[in-house]
Amino acid sequence: MHGDTNHAAEMAESQRIGAVALQDAGIVDWIVPELPDAAAEPAEFSRRVGRTIEQLLPELRALDAGERLRRRRERYRSITRPASPAA
Repeated sequence: MHGDTNHAAEMAESQRIGAVALQDAGIVDWIVPELPDAAAEPAEFSRRVGRTIEQLLPELRALDAGERLRRRRERYRSITRPASPAA
């Protein structure tokens, strides 16, 4: 739309595709913080991602495949489109 990436944050907010908006819509469960930007601290960010997965994986592994599928279907059927931000 703008022909550059200078407006990416603004576009993500207007399209409600940023991490917080996706979490509010029920699409994203966890947001792993970038402190301040994952590209500026790749090793530390990767460790945070790994710790997050390590914390969440046991719960998922405890479910049988059928239950995981049922929950996933239920979740995505319940997602509604968020209201557009005020113009």
